[in-house]
Amino acid sequence: MMKRIWIILAALFLMMFGMTGCRPAEQNETGTRTAAEVITAEQAKKIMEQNEVLQDKDQLILVYCRSGRRSAIAAKCLTDMGYTNVKDFGGMIDWPYEVVTE
Repeated sequence: MMKRIWIILAALFLMMFGMTGCRPAEQNETGTRTAAEVITAEQAKKIMEQNEVLQDKDQLILVYCRSGRRSAIAAKCLTDMGYTNVKDFGGMIDWPYEVVTE
């Protein structure tokens, strides 16, 4: 159940960035890329085939982003698509609890 929620959250992030775009990855002082690994469409398809895909429209989906603007857009898209258990808890800038940054 928890694995499924994380897969859904990852898919939502991909969907949100696809709707709004993002800037190219930056490099830190050691020259290492600081953004996520870029993969091919073929690799993405293989990953999706090997993992559960959300088919249950009643599955709990937690949506969030940095400020809350994109999560509201994603939540509306999901409810418009027929998902009935979408919870938008806004932006991480308002998150009062511990966060993992690594």
